Amino acid sequence: MQLVDKLADQDLDYLHISVGGFWNGSIHEDNNQTSRVVMFHERVGGRVPVMGVGMLRTPDEVMKAFEIGVPLIALGRELIMEPQWYKNIPYTKQDGTF
Repeated sequence: MQLVDKLADQDLDYLHISVGGFWNGSIHEDNNQTSRVVMFHERVGGRVPVMGVGMLRTPDEVMKAFEIGVPLIALGRELIMEPQWYKNIPYTKQDGTF
């Protein structure tokens, strides 16, 4: 958290948090299963936007991440496997517009 605090005080456009699983909790504390992306967003989101990435595979999973307040979501593997992934979003037209 000290590193995240230091980074948030820099003149950054956003802080990209890439984790193995967006919803996974602490890898050191078994009793803390709060998403690390969510923890970072709660800690520094008022100073710098947080972008989260990590095994968000479906539009529902992405929307859930947006709904908890994380403002930016990155997709990697999903777009490599399915370049037209965005067409799975229920409110997206087939031409990719909203």
